Amino acid sequence: MSALSAVTRITWASMVRRSALLRADFSLGLRRASCKVHRAVARA
Repeated sequence: MSALSAVTRITWASMVRRSALLRADFSLGLRRASCKVHRAVARA
């Protein structure tokens, strides 16, 4: 039981970390895209 709970906790921690990294990467990409759009609009 304790070993199973430890494995579950480790799996959950890795999943949460991966989703957090994905979310940070996604927000960074959105910010870059919006910056490009703003630059293009300013140029036009």
